[in-house]
Amino acid sequence: MTHTSGFTYSWLQRPVGDAIGKTDVMSLFTTGTPDDFVGIPLAFESGTRFRYSGATALLGNVVEHIAQQPLDVFFQQHIFQPLSMTRTGFVIDKADLPAYVAPLVALDVQKDANDTASFTDVMHNWRHGNTASEQYLVKCRGLDKGVSKAVKGDSGLFSTPHDWHKLSVMLMRKGIGECGTRVLEEPIIERMLAASTGPLDSLPFNTHLADLPNTGGPLLIPPRRGVAHSLCGLVTTTNDNFMGASAGSFGWEGIYTTKYWIDPVEELVILYFSNVSPCWRWDLHGRVGPLVYDAITTRRTPDIGRSSSL
Repeated sequence: MTHTSGFTYSWLQRPVGDAIGKTDVMSLFTTGTPDDFVGIPLAFESGTRFRYSGATALLGNVVEHIAQQPLDVFFQQHIFQPLSMTRTGFVIDKADLPAYVAPLVALDVQKDANDTASFTDVMHNWRHGNTASEQYLVKCRGLDKGVSKAVKGDSGLFSTPHDWHKLSVMLMRKGIGECGTRVLEEPIIERMLAASTGPLDSLPFNTHLADLPNTGGPLLIPPRRGVAHSLCGLVTTTNDNFMGASAGSFGWEGIYTTKYWIDPVEELVILYFSNVSPCWRWDLHGRVGPLVYDAITTRRTPDIGRSSSL
């Protein structure tokens, strides 16, 4: 969960011949079963570096083994049902499908209006170092039917802004949902949200800073001041950070630009939903987040020479 295991993702691009790049295995992204992890050489000694990876898929397998039930059933019983997240799951009921926005992928090559694309198409574009200039959006092949290819710990969950807000409020209130139901004990939440890594602002610890320029790694996890990784995503370790957020604020994002940020001190939840992949096309945390904090009466945002234009 800290992404210091030594695993990686095949869509995080490294220079040709790079040692870390040689450990990239596509199966960790497509299936992520325990067998996929067996025998894969680690990109580095566990605990010594940070690299976003499919290790959370393996964690899902661990949960299934301990709970002795499928991951989707575990989620429903222990998270979704207690929080009344009735429209969240790995499969959308066909009757509800018209109410959902079909996931889209952004390409720099125009396609026919009826064409679809896959996430691998996005990877191909970003291998060539494209920045956020893509302007052609097409439906994601398969996911537009509302059914995930697999139940995994790292991807495939469908939800709605309303449901995700319920989850966010529970995290902000340290385990207690909107209806007063306690889903997680407070000590567990505190452990989840505590910084579990060192700072992510420099090499060699943040290995993404040596990925190819303008690709997923350095755009997803750039060298930002005052940020580490927790068991729940990025977390600010000081008030002097890139967003102007309170120390202890946290958040993460999904590949289709479903981002969240939670500030327990300000009792603030920020949610973004564009449903377009890849999520690093726009730095919403870095550009929209400070605008939100600027609007708070007690301004905390440092002057970092940012542009407020979107």
